[in-house]
Amino acid sequence: MLLTTALKGMSEHREALLEISSVSNPTYISGHAHRLAQYISVAEEKLADLESDLSINEDKLFKQYISSGKSVNTSKELVRHELTKEKSEVAKVSRLTSSGWKLVSEAQSRVKHLIAEANNQI
Repeated sequence: MLLTTALKGMSEHREALLEISSVSNPTYISGHAHRLAQYISVAEEKLADLESDLSINEDKLFKQYISSGKSVNTSKELVRHELTKEKSEVAKVSRLTSSGWKLVSEAQSRVKHLIAEANNQI
């Protein structure tokens, strides 16, 4: 699965969990939390690949700049500027997965609460 597909799935299930109509339906909440967790898992796998590629590219660019006679500080700055887009993508996906796990956790707590509430009404 592509990262864009996983992020789209995460967004869809996040929105579904944030709908007011889902507040009291444990089956609905649980189903969307489960799917959200699956998409997050895929996104995290892709994030690991992005982080690995970023690290390799940083090292490769740094060595190129050093071997071309640039100073260490200049080389670091050039690498930082050249990889800004990649670093921002890694940060974005990292934050999205983190917030997604928080929502899954909150959804699990909500389901547990709804079940306890239903058992108390019997």
